[in-house]
Amino acid sequence: MICYRCQTENEPGSHYCRHCGADLWVTPEKKDDDSRRGLMYVLIVMSWDYFTYLIWLVIPKLVTMTASTGIGGFSDGRRIARIFSAIRWATGTISLLLMIVFAILCTNTRARVCLIVFAAIRLFILLYYQFQ
Repeated sequence: MICYRCQTENEPGSHYCRHCGADLWVTPEKKDDDSRRGLMYVLIVMSWDYFTYLIWLVIPKLVTMTASTGIGGFSDGRRIARIFSAIRWATGTISLLLMIVFAILCTNTRARVCLIVFAAIRLFILLYYQFQ
C-alpha cells in the first residue's frame, strides 16, 4: 500500500504509514483545481484589459505625432478619430466577450462574481464612450 501523503511503500493491510503516520484507510480529499482555473480566467481578463489600456496610452501620442507631421497620410483628423474609435470599440468588445465566456466557464463562485462585475464595468465604459 502506497501512502497518499509521502508516497512511501507500506505493508499490505497497514492502517498507518510507517514513515509519516498518515491514516491509510482514509481516502484523501482531492484538491479541486476550479479555484486555480477561476483565478486564471480572472488574471487573463485583467491582463488583456491592462494591455489594451497601455496600448490606448501610447496610440493617441503616436497618432497625434503622425498627424502633426503628416507621416503615413494621417493628416486628416476625422479619419484618425474614426479609426481610433473603431479600434477602441473592437478591443472593448473583445474584453467584454472574454469576461462573459470566462464567467460561463468558471465554476469558482468568487471568480465568477469578479468576472461579472468586470463585464458590467466594461459594458458601462463601452456605452459611455459610444455616446460621448
